[in-house]
Amino acid sequence: MGNKYKKNFLTNVIVRVDFPNPLKTDTLPPDFTKVILKSFPISEPKKLVQMVGTFKVEPKKKLEVETGEEMTEWNYYGVNREKRLVIQKDILSISYLKSYKGFEDLKSEFLNIIEKLFEVFKDIQINRLGLRYINEINLDETDSFNWKKYLNSNLLSIFNITENKDIIARGLNNLILNYGNMILNFHYGMHNPDFPAAIRKKIFVLDYDAYYTGLYELKDIESNLLTFHEEIEKLFENNIEDGLREVMYGN
Repeated sequence: MGNKYKKNFLTNVIVRVDFPNPLKTDTLPPDFTKVILKSFPISEPKKLVQMVGTFKVEPKKKLEVETGEEMTEWNYYGVNREKRLVIQKDILSISYLKSYKGFEDLKSEFLNIIEKLFEVFKDIQINRLGLRYINEINLDETDSFNWKKYLNSNLLSIFNITENKDIIARGLNNLILNYGNMILNFHYGMHNPDFPAAIRKKIFVLDYDAYYTGLYELKDIESNLLTFHEEIEKLFENNIEDGLREVMYGN
């Protein structure tokens, strides 16, 4: 999803890596935080307590809760809090909240931080890489279910199950595609923010979550990220019609 359109309907874009072996993140190396602060100048770390053990409920006995170690979640924000970087001992993620400027900017920020991460944590391993785009197509129109000029008709068949559309409260589908070198989990439909009331607002979700689980070397991350983006973009273009393109072009 590049910069070909003047407008988009993205509400969140997320890129994430997972670590099979927990990092020591009670403190972060100064060289690493220096790189982070160039793009995410607001730092707001917080303490979390990881719960461990099992709950046992027995008659006339107190409920005992066993707690694990305290851990630090490192949160960094853009200057206007329009984006967020999160580091925990087992994940690193960047989220763009309605502030996505394009894939090249995302890739540049993410790779700069990941390259430094590999430099300061010598034995680091990554076993999952993910890229997710969440679109909420929100149109100010009264006919909530008439998407024909905006979306591929194959996405709309679920709404033909009942003749009385006035009683539909939610309609969602899930398609999972296995490309061999990636999984693409595609959620789509009308989620309805007013659920369980019947649908009245014309909002359609296109949620593309691409990922691959397996050990990554640093040199593999960029090429896989490019593959994820290309396949998501292809599917998105196949899912929309010219009516939506006109809206996104600003016509």
